[in-house]
Amino acid sequence: MSLRGGRLVSCVLSATFLVAWVAAAARAQSRGEKPELLTVERIYTEPNLNGDLTPGIKWSPDSRRISYLAADRAGLEIWTMDAASGERKVLVPADVLRKVLAPNSPEAIQSTGLGRVQADKYMWSPSGDALLFPGCGRIMYLDLNTMTPRTFASESDVAASCIEDAKFSPDGKWISFVRDANLWLANVASGEVRRLTAGSSEQILNGQLDWLYPEELGNATAYWWSPDSSKIAYYEMDERRVTHYPIMDMSSPVGTMEYTPYPQAGEPNPVVRVGVISIEGGETKWMDTGADKDIYSARVEWLRDSRRVAVERLNRAENHLDLLFCDAETGASATVLAETDPYWINIADDLYFFSDNKRFLWSSERSGFRHYYLYDLSGRLIQQLTSGDWQISGSAGFGPGMASHPAIDEAHGLIYFLSNKDDARETQLNRLSLRDQSLTRITREPGTHDILFAPDASAFVDTHATTAAPPRQDLDRADGSRIAAINEDEVPQLAAFHLSPVEFLTLPATDGTKLYAKMIKPPDFQASHKYPVLIFVWAVRRIRKCETTGAATISSGTK
Repeated sequence: MSLRGGRLVSCVLSATFLVAWVAAAARAQSRGEKPELLTVERIYTEPNLNGDLTPGIKWSPDSRRISYLAADRAGLEIWTMDAASGERKVLVPADVLRKVLAPNSPEAIQSTGLGRVQADKYMWSPSGDALLFPGCGRIMYLDLNTMTPRTFASESDVAASCIEDAKFSPDGKWISFVRDANLWLANVASGEVRRLTAGSSEQILNGQLDWLYPEELGNATAYWWSPDSSKIAYYEMDERRVTHYPIMDMSSPVGTMEYTPYPQAGEPNPVVRVGVISIEGGETKWMDTGADKDIYSARVEWLRDSRRVAVERLNRAENHLDLLFCDAETGASATVLAETDPYWINIADDLYFFSDNKRFLWSSERSGFRHYYLYDLSGRLIQQLTSGDWQISGSAGFGPGMASHPAIDEAHGLIYFLSNKDDARETQLNRLSLRDQSLTRITREPGTHDILFAPDASAFVDTHATTAAPPRQDLDRADGSRIAAINEDEVPQLAAFHLSPVEFLTLPATDGTKLYAKMIKPPDFQASHKYPVLIFVWAVRRIRKCETTGAATISSGTK
């Protein structure tokens, strides 16, 4: 999930910025200052009490620097920070970036607001000598050597619907994107744009996500380049049997009704196929994922040889998961491993194929806690890599625009991951040695850490939050030593409210499980008084009946 709008007051009060007031309030109280009253209006007005994180942070492909967006009197610019020294430099000056981000026509902005190119969606080319700026109406390509922008896929080139999910091919020779529910390719050298897939409609989506897959399975894309840049695997999503749910457009003066494909509980889901197509075009080869079409092809990943595609097939009840290896030329598949659970299987993003093309990393909750396992390509378990009454809480991956697999330093045999090993209330970065299975905690500060690793896993960006300070961003080496602060995110305005410290509580569940809570009392709290209480409980989103026990558990509207 993203770290990144109006919110309900209860949600705001549970957010990180509120607990950040503790240290500032203590300092103000020691000076005898009269506290200001915190109001809902103040929460939603500037300056933001949560501070402002630096947007658009990306790693360059060579891992030597990060880039990010910054604004001054000249306007919005892209800067870089050296990963060895922390030195900052302007990469794209304001006058150049204005040309890149300018709307393709004033009419497009005024009528739809979609003519702009969004600055924070930029991405590095694989060679590191260009940046790509996807927009709804066109894609802008900026040569960093000449600072000359080029336009790809404008409305005059292809159909007029919005561009989605633009990417570079691994070799950097192509730009792929989705338009009109089809895959398109732009040749970087010639500028030629051509459609790759055909047969789409409002209900047949090629390489484009529907509502269900990103919402319920966390998918961020519907197509994947092969490592050798010769082929693309993609979803075909057939929504013809999905209920079209009515939604009132409240922004319309007359209350326009819109209909969107939305499967409610027990209703038909989209029928999804995984296909592979050559970048030269031709017929799509469909992967054999079995006779049952009422399943989820929850994850897709290429093996390193570019000849096979891994598909994670999940049944509708979400209690049986198969890992399939499919031949990209014939579509023939084989089940490599299977996971089963009486109640529920959570999908993860930890599948990683090693460059020796002999092993892969897998994570599973089969022990009751998510841990790493190492397999060979035949599906034979080589060894369990982590164990204990704690779990991997996330991959310390490479972030948006980069590969989604875990941060792995193959040269030194190291895997970096997030876990709650030392405290269930925290998220810390850990390092696992493949040589001796030793574990080392990398981040030391208490709280939560969100990590963006360099492609070579030599350094990382750490977004760190605690109950005593707003989230801040730092650039650290792989061993956890500090290179430089990116954004300390200090919020001096917090001191005026003199808010009480956050108190952490533990509550036993009916089965004895320890549940954690936090409480924030009024600044002038007196134990003898009664106070109104605002309670925020994390929304439980899934309710279904477990056939094995008859107990009520949670389910979304897609079962």
